[in-house]
Amino acid sequence: MKIFLSEYRHDYTTYTFGYTIYALFESTEDLNTLYQEGFLPYSGNISIPQNLYYKSRGLRVITDDFKDSSENRRVNRKVAELKIQSEVIPVGQFNEWDPFIEFANRYSNERIGELKMPLQRLKYITERTYLSHVIKFKSDEKIIGYILAIITDKIFHYWFSFYDTSFLEKGIPLGKWLMWKGIHIAKDYGCTHAYLGNGYLESALYKTRDFNAVEFYNGNAWSDDISDFQSRCTSDNSLKELDLFKLLPGQQEWLNNL
Repeated sequence: MKIFLSEYRHDYTTYTFGYTIYALFESTEDLNTLYQEGFLPYSGNISIPQNLYYKSRGLRVITDDFKDSSENRRVNRKVAELKIQSEVIPVGQFNEWDPFIEFANRYSNERIGELKMPLQRLKYITERTYLSHVIKFKSDEKIIGYILAIITDKIFHYWFSFYDTSFLEKGIPLGKWLMWKGIHIAKDYGCTHAYLGNGYLESALYKTRDFNAVEFYNGNAWSDDISDFQSRCTSDNSLKELDLFKLLPGQQEWLNNL
């Protein structure tokens, strides 16, 4: 694993200088460290053959502390009528890539948008070395969804999910259920944490409303201060005049607590 910084914006008048932090994935032995240090996989430029990770405000669930909430149980009851069966398949043993790409591309065009998730990016994602498992969900032998997951002895990354959107019209919250099921699969595999991706903007707040035992990466460490996370998300649309440290009212106290 190699880490490098890429210069971003600057404000010389306040000595504020921004850098984006990247990591070059080189071996599966890197994965536990990458996730522990707040990195997530980068797939924004499909012309890059290397496997890149970037540091961000990620979210994760502590699996030992996770308990089903009343909302989780409500969603599971709604989905129970489908009698869904799941299968966790190592990438090397998955031989249904063509129907998967067709299914995932149809979902992406409907829910993500063809500009954000074109077919070429979808194929690029499936070719990443760190992608370890495809989780397939069926109901009465009909495919209803997939999760692309990165699984080690410690981490379970719920990377992307794709599902049959027709169930939304029937009032069945399949997307919520898939994330909940992913957390339970992480628990079954003995993973200490289930990583749920980025936590930016108000659209990410559902991850802390729907699930408990959640932490977020604040740039220095994992934090369970959900009110801080919610505050950051609600202010993401406004351009910050300075970095958060300079905006702190008690900078000296913060430094003393390092």
